[in-house]
Amino acid sequence: MIMLGLALALGAVAVFLARDWLESQVQPVAVEKPTLPLTTVVVSRAKLAYGNRIAAEHVREIRWPLDSVPTGAFKTVDELFGKGEERVVLRPISPGEPILPGKVSGFGEKATLSTILDKHMRAVTIRINDTSGVAGFVLPGDRVDILLTRDDAGKLITDILLQNVKILGMDQKVEDVEGKPRVAKAATLEVTPVQAQKIALAQRIGQLSFMLRSISDAAPAERQTISVADLRIGEINVSPQPQIIQPVAAVPEPATDGSASTAKVVRALPPEPKPRPRKKKVVNRFTSVKIIRGLARTTEQVPREGSRSALSQGSAPVNLRP
Repeated sequence: MIMLGLALALGAVAVFLARDWLESQVQPVAVEKPTLPLTTVVVSRAKLAYGNRIAAEHVREIRWPLDSVPTGAFKTVDELFGKGEERVVLRPISPGEPILPGKVSGFGEKATLSTILDKHMRAVTIRINDTSGVAGFVLPGDRVDILLTRDDAGKLITDILLQNVKILGMDQKVEDVEGKPRVAKAATLEVTPVQAQKIALAQRIGQLSFMLRSISDAAPAERQTISVADLRIGEINVSPQPQIIQPVAAVPEPATDGSASTAKVVRALPPEPKPRPRKKKVVNRFTSVKIIRGLARTTEQVPREGSRSALSQGSAPVNLRP
């Protein structure tokens, strides 16, 4: 028993010493984390709407990756406000969004329509109602096509006057505060100088109305004049299918001056249809002969003249009895 107890004690001591030695051999490994260069960017603390005045309590500085700083973003609050002068919001800013020069006014400036108008564009206003204005579903920032309905030599016609026109404001509002449809009496559009002239003339000779465009559709539609006669044609209301473009292939042209031939791009033509096999014409080698015997009349088939081959092919000869 004494020997067994001593063996157990020595075994426990050996296990303790072995574990202590193993732990002493393990060295902590320092993992170097990649360092990403950072800078500061001024962002909004809350949602800022058009016309709001920005103060220091409305913004804050946050750490931002240096390689992805938006162009023109303000890096410090002092840079944004300068000598304590206020700025005005020109375009809506969401919480956490960087403050950019194009979304705020200059020092001491007001939020006016001219500050959000592109330098090459003009603002023009037209009268609308609940039907021509898409029942109030057209809001500032949407894009529309403008239809012109007029009298042409005693016939009513409708044309697409302008396409993909940006709505700057409805009535005297340049943003949608309520977030729901509202019937307006006037709409302000962003157009070119020539388009503004067309709108001014179109309001005198006919009636203008809007077609609201999808936010993801900026492609021009095919212009077509619609008259009263076209109303008799019933059409299926389906989305137009995309146009299929025929593939092109490069066909080398033979060189006439001895130089290497050049490749000319031509439109590939569909393969020509295969000709249908012609049916063999069946030649009737027999003819009908009427035979009268007393009062009885019969019709027999006899070989045509020059068609004795019919008999050689196994056709039974006709026995003509007097």
